[in-house]
Amino acid sequence: MSNIRVLLVESDLDRTAFVQDALYEAAESAAPGDWTSFEVTALREAADAEEALLCGEFDVVLLNPTLMDRPAHQTMASLGGFAARRPFVLLIEAHEEVACRRFLREGIQDYLVWSELDCKPLSRALRNAIERHKRAVAIAAGSVLDELTRLLNRSGFEIHARREFALADASGQPLTLVIAEVDSFDEILAEYGPLHANLALADAACVLRDATEGAALLGRLDQNRFAALVWRQPALSLIASIQRTLGEAHQTFAFVFGWHESAPGSGVTYESALESAAAVLCENKHADPVNA
Repeated sequence: MSNIRVLLVESDLDRTAFVQDALYEAAESAAPGDWTSFEVTALREAADAEEALLCGEFDVVLLNPTLMDRPAHQTMASLGGFAARRPFVLLIEAHEEVACRRFLREGIQDYLVWSELDCKPLSRALRNAIERHKRAVAIAAGSVLDELTRLLNRSGFEIHARREFALADASGQPLTLVIAEVDSFDEILAEYGPLHANLALADAACVLRDATEGAALLGRLDQNRFAALVWRQPALSLIASIQRTLGEAHQTFAFVFGWHESAPGSGVTYESALESAAAVLCENKHADPVNA
């Protein structure tokens, strides 16, 4: 038996009950050996869905974009960014089908028309959406990872960071971008050669992973420049954790840092935050990199 966690976002209570009954019937009528349980969390407003997606774990999102607290275009603007992390299936009216196809190009996995909704098509759409999303994530991972460090490369980091800034702004959450540059890298390369320099970069990536414990979006922006993006953590707190981990690892290189802290609802974009963090980094290159 498998268990699929579904976030159902629908304002109409009768339709919510219909979907829950349909999923229960689909589970009960499944073929032997293919029994699936659907664990449904039902919400009525986009604002509640945002909070749930930020804090909870779901395998698939079943969403009516036309909710009582927001029109469809605002719902998709606020929730659509989560489609990079979880598969979405939309529940729409027949007259919305043409407009809905645009959302498929923007990352939504599938849609179902209310008038055609039944237990088997619903169950099939959810399963297929999960599988398509897994495949899309696997393909994307192969093209956006840095081969040396196995962190996101610049392109991959920018794609995800833009989404994170949009989500943070929509949900009113603070976001911190920290740049960590391996100091005196040209001297390391000249004195010890490319093999030693590459090992230092790989070690730097390990330090960042260990310091953030999976809570940060990490990427390699340039030859010796890395970035970390975290929610609700001040820059100096994150930097202190990185420095502490670096000291515990007894590495011979040092980091110099730049950072930008986006206030909730400030509307700051990734590009402007990166420019601000790079300016701080430039100033700190003239200071002690350990204490910067």
